[in-house]
Order: sequence, then C-alpha cells, then structure tokens
Amino acid sequence: MRLKQLLLAAAAAYALAALARYLRREEEEEPEEEPEDRETTTVHGVQVCDPGAWPPEGIAGRPDCPLVAVASYNTLRRNYRFRGHDWVPGRHRDFGHRRSLLLRQLESFKADLLCLQECELRSLEEDFAEPLRKLGYDFVTADPKGGHDHTKPVIFYDKSRFAMTWSKPKSRVVLAEFREKSSGDRILVAACHLQGGNHAPTRYNQARSLMKAMDSRMREYAKTPETPTPRSSSGSRSPRRSRSPKDTKKPGGPTEDLSNEKAPACIVCGDMNAFYDDPSVRLFKTGHMRRNMWNPMDGEPPRRLDFRAGHVGGLRDAYCILDEESRPFTYQYGSEDCKNKVVRMVVDYIFYAERKENVREEDGTRLTLRALRRPFGKSRRKPLASVGIPNGWHPSDHLPLAALFEMSSSPGSSIASSKVSQLPRSQAGGGGKHNRRTMAGGRGELNKAGKIKS
Repeated sequence: MRLKQLLLAAAAAYALAALARYLRREEEEEPEEEPEDRETTTVHGVQVCDPGAWPPEGIAGRPDCPLVAVASYNTLRRNYRFRGHDWVPGRHRDFGHRRSLLLRQLESFKADLLCLQECELRSLEEDFAEPLRKLGYDFVTADPKGGHDHTKPVIFYDKSRFAMTWSKPKSRVVLAEFREKSSGDRILVAACHLQGGNHAPTRYNQARSLMKAMDSRMREYAKTPETPTPRSSSGSRSPRRSRSPKDTKKPGGPTEDLSNEKAPACIVCGDMNAFYDDPSVRLFKTGHMRRNMWNPMDGEPPRRLDFRAGHVGGLRDAYCILDEESRPFTYQYGSEDCKNKVVRMVVDYIFYAERKENVREEDGTRLTLRALRRPFGKSRRKPLASVGIPNGWHPSDHLPLAALFEMSSSPGSSIASSKVSQLPRSQAGGGGKHNRRTMAGGRGELNKAGKIKS
C-alpha cells in the first residue's frame, strides 16, 4: 500500500514539474528574431545559399534557357494536436501565429512552383490560396476522394510564367504538367506526401503508382515503342487499364497531339516519410525495381513489385551534392530545454531528371541544377535543438527545401554545364548523417507523435 502511495506521489510530482515547465515557457518573453544568415558557397558548380541569401544573385536566365525555382515544404496541418510536444508553448501551436510565419516564409522562397504538404483542403482558401493568389499563384490539389480529405499535397504555380496543361490527382500525390510561357518548354511536377511509419511496402506502392503515371504521360511524347513492364516472379502481368477521363483534365485532353512536342522535364518532391535506403526512394533514384532487389527488412514485398519507368528513368536527388556534415536535416522532434531526446532525420527531398531514357536530347527538356537553399544557417542550428520546433520563428516540424533549375530544350543551349551531372547517382553523403536508420532507433521510424515505430 505504501509503495502504491509513493508511486502516485512521484507521478503527481512529475506532472506538476511538467506543468511548471510548460507555464514558464508560456510566460517567457518572445526573443527578438535575428536576421537570417547570408552565407553562400559553391559545391560542384552549384550555389548553396543560406535563407538570407535566397534567391541567389548573379544567376540569370534567357528566353531559350529560363530559370525555374521549386520549393517543397510540409507546413504542419492547421489542426495538428501536438500530442507529446511539451516543448511547444500554446502560443506557438496557434495556427494564427504559425500562418503568419508560413506566409512570410512562402513569399521569401520566390518560387515559381511551390509544393506544399499537409494543407487542410477544408480551409485551404483561407489558409493559403487567398494570400498566395494575391502574389500571382494558382493551384492544383491532390484528390480529396478515396480516403481522408483533410490534409493533402498542393502545387501552387506562378500563373504569369506557367500554364497548367494536364493534371492527375491522387490521394497522396498531385501530378501536374506546366508549360513555361516564354520558351514553351514543359515540366512535369509531382508533390508527394507518402505514408509515414513503418510501412515501406505501402510507400513503395505509392511511389510506383506515381512513376507509372509519369511514365504514361512521357510515353505520349516518346518517339520509341513502349517499354514493357517486367514480369513478376509468378509470371503474371497485371492487365492494362484504359485511360480514364481523370487522366486528362486540363486543356488539350484526349485529343491533344504531342507527337511534335518536346518531352517535359521531371521533378518529384515532397515529404516522403522515408530514409535514403527506403524502397520508395530507391525507386525514384533508379527508376526500376525487381523482386531480387527488395530488402526483406523492409517487410513483405508488394504483390506488384517489378517495375521499370522506361521513359522517365532514374531521378537525381538535388541535395546529394552536399556531404554528410553539410546536408541539412528536414525533420526534428524534441527539445534539449525540455530534456527530450532530439531526433533529426532527412525525409523530404527534391528529385529531378537530368535526362530522359528513350528520348533524344533534342526532343526533350533538360534540367540543370544551379542553386540550392539551405533551410537554416549555422547560427540557427543550436537554437533549433535547444528550443525545438515549431517555435517563435519557425512554424512547422519540417524544414523547407528549395532549388533553382535551368530549363533547356536544345543541345548546347545550356548557360552553364553543371558539374552535378558528372557525379554518380550514388554520390557519397546522399542521405546525410541524419538519414541513418540508427537516428530513429534502428529499424524503427518516427511517427507524428514522436514515437518510434519498430
């Protein structure tokens, strides 16, 4: 009986101490926000800029080689409950506070294509669409049907520069094609928010579905026969589905003749909820997967596993040019001030296709990486750990990524030949030190509540 009383007293004391810490954080005065770092370095011919130096200076496009800025950001949904986030004071959980910071950040990206995750579709107009429309953006969302309709990826695009020509919304992905108005070049963009937790087969299926849709669209431009999907080990092949009207929603539709058009450039970005060795990320990087490539530690392989994106090919991770020490993490849980273990990892990516398989160079639009935006400078690294996120100057538990590309559609027209293309796709440091499985407790992964799922 006495032991039970002692345990109850200890639990009560712990709860009171946690409440006192929380109240002290509520009463603390908001520190003045310091200006963002402005350091710029060059890595393999690519400018890598701190937030204060973005967009980079001294990089100019021209009509036949326009520049396109792409940003990806998990904004943390409006109605997130913050369970287990005792380091986040109530005033920093309030979406009114976070929204003002988010809008300031989104405007600072100066992005032509802005890919957001965890947008609440029910309040999208108020949260983002209305203020971004004033900045010249239009948008396309993922499909609200077939599951929950509250948080979805959304692509905002600068309608003064781009016109949307085609879109294919899915539940966790929105895929859209845009035409750059000055050059006529096209770009195929996917904003993703793949399944979280220890669900590698589900993530792979979502990535495979996306790559299949991209490959199907690219096939309409290709001048070569269709590449057949490899047979599975069972020897069966899934029947081909007829194209539904949803595949061609925008102007052009089923009657659009693309035989004389140049194939679009390709970008896939978003919150993949996956480490660098996850099968979904491996599929994006290589463009193919076979049953003998599946790691048994990733769980039971999906029934439909074998796949080759014959027209898209493998994609390159834009941030792979940075080594393990300089590659930034994109997600953080915990705070040193509240004595939580701080867990950092890389789960957000920007992938792009430098070249297309089975498409002649003169028939396609190429992307050359010119600049990257660091999500934070050196002066912010320590405060991020001590205070945690969200906080008074950062509104999400993820950090944003942004890249500047040059689009060119004719041989030799590129302004600068990127040294990135000379790097192998397995560039060392691709995942970064925050991307090792040990950062999330071995094979487990961190869910939104901060718990390790094994």
